[in-house]
Amino acid sequence: FSKYGIASARYQLGQTEAWDDDQTNANRSAYLADSNTDLIIDMAIGNVGVITLVDNIDKIKFYNVPTVGRAINFTLRIIQHASSAKTVSYSTIEFYTDSGSTAVSGTKTLQWSGGASHVMSTGVDDVDIVQFTSICDTTNTVRIYGSVIGQNFS
Repeated sequence: FSKYGIASARYQLGQTEAWDDDQTNANRSAYLADSNTDLIIDMAIGNVGVITLVDNIDKIKFYNVPTVGRAINFTLRIIQHASSAKTVSYSTIEFYTDSGSTAVSGTKTLQWSGGASHVMSTGVDDVDIVQFTSICDTTNTVRIYGSVIGQNFS
């Protein structure tokens, strides 16, 4: 906050000095792993991510989720495959306190606004934007709230 009460926010796609278009690059805040079927969202690298689907996503891993008393917003732009529709499944979610070696113990949930998870738009090159808000209000409890910001941008 400035002395005039104005807040500013910084959003970045990852470590700018290490950024490249390879969406399997772990220097990105959102990247694909395990033959492009796992989506990794690393909340320590940045709070904005961009991925283009090249296969169906069957697992999502949240790295560096906040600790007690902290919250993080993460906005993700998902671009549909250029020739055949791919899906994003939210049925397998993993939470880590670091970059993938220490799983969160205790309660961890991903809840969606309205009770229904995001369903990826199916048009060629369609863009969906989702946002995740991670709040840790007690020890060993991580809640991530998912919201669909918009779908079928084309």
